[in-house]
Amino acid sequence: MPIAVLAACNSGPADTADAYGPAKAREGAAIRAEVREVYGILNPVCGYTEDPDQLARYEAQRARYAQIKASVADSPRAVDFASVEADHDHYWAGVPVECGETDTPETLERLDADLADAQARLDRLARLTGAA
Repeated sequence: MPIAVLAACNSGPADTADAYGPAKAREGAAIRAEVREVYGILNPVCGYTEDPDQLARYEAQRARYAQIKASVADSPRAVDFASVEADHDHYWAGVPVECGETDTPETLERLDADLADAQARLDRLARLTGAA
């Protein structure tokens, strides 16, 4: 009897295109990986700058992230975003951090690099979610 029960569990909804199975799990993992990196860049624990003009450089990418996130709001993919964001926020809320200097040539170079990385990841995230 247990074998028949297992066989029944492996048929039905798992065979449909909308079922959560290995392919959906891989898609979710790819989305979560991009969200994890982008969310961390756009919500730095220790910022690179305190200059309002430099901080404003985040806004276009934050808006694009919000647009991509909104595009999956009514789908199971919303859980991928929510899970990663909650993990990030929870982790950093409990970790003591000592931040270094801001607005140095090195930190501004790092800001440039991070924003370029975020842009590339947002492009991938948009393709993965169908928001492209």
